[in-house]
Parts: sequence; structure tokens; C-alpha cells
Amino acid sequence: MMPTIRKRMDLLNNYSEISNFCRRHREPIFITENGQEDLAVMSMETYEELAGKLELYQSLQVGLHQIKNGEIVTEEDVMEKLKQYEGTNKYFKRRSDKNLRESLKTCYFG
Repeated sequence: MMPTIRKRMDLLNNYSEISNFCRRHREPIFITENGQEDLAVMSMETYEELAGKLELYQSLQVGLHQIKNGEIVTEEDVMEKLKQYEGTNKYFKRRSDKNLRESLKTCYFG
């Protein structure tokens, strides 16, 4: 898909149109000034999605680095830390089910 490119004046004069386009198509519009790329404009939803992906990729990089250096956490270590946390955290104490613990276990171990 070709990127959408608009002039700076279009952003000033047609803000609603550009905003609607960004939300509807979930992609950025590139704004130029004097023929040069200047800005990328996108909806908050698209920004948050991209920021979330960046955070995930950064976490994966850290994890890969840790694996490479032998810094691996076992399931037993995670469950032991959860048990310690359970004893000190009011939220955990109020929970009668194990959904949170199972969710955390799934996050770590799939």
C-alpha cells in the first residue's frame, strides 16, 4: 500500500478529514513541508498499537539476551515468587480463585 502524503496546509485546513482517515484506515499520514517529509500523523489507537508492539519487541530482545547469557527463570522459580507475593498482597489474598495465578503462569510458560 502506498503511503498517504499530505502537505502541511492540508493538515491545518482539513484536520477533521485527516483525523477521520487515520482512524478509519488505521495508518499514518505523512505530512510534508516545502516538499520534505516532516511529520507522521496517526490515530491514538494506531499509536498505542505500535507502542505496544515496540514494548513487546523490546521485551523479547531482553529475553533473548537473557537466554543467550544463561539467565533463565524456571517455572518453579516463578511459582515460588507468586506464593511469596500471595502472602503479602491484599489483592491476592482477596481472590478465592486461581485465575490470576494461572494467567501469570500462562504468560510465562505458554
